[in-house]
Amino acid sequence: MSTTQSPFRGFGVYKRPAHLTRSEFEAKYQKNVDALVALPVAQRTIIKYEICMSTTDCDAVLTQIDSAIQEDIIIIIVDTRTREDFLEYLSDPAVQKIISGFDDGAIPGGGRFSARVVTKLQK
Repeated sequence: MSTTQSPFRGFGVYKRPAHLTRSEFEAKYQKNVDALVALPVAQRTIIKYEICMSTTDCDAVLTQIDSAIQEDIIIIIVDTRTREDFLEYLSDPAVQKIISGFDDGAIPGGGRFSARVVTKLQK
């Protein structure tokens, strides 16, 4: 089996705060991500920026195996070529200002993290 290393990857995991509807939550994060990817530092350092919004599309099956999440969650995935690019991006004051607006949905103790991803299967 062949394995490859993917780019350096950062994650943000956010749960919908009670004071926002699902639509407001998604709109807020879409707006903030749009602002982030427009920044010159993002254009220079980011190779991929994804926002994933939870759905209930598979809950019927996931519930059968006791793994359906019953909350609205957004996962933001940021890929850079290197750790240094990721740190440059995160160190930018404009990025920090926008990211601070995410805090009302941050999951305490684990809202943001970085990872080196090893791909085991890709078709």
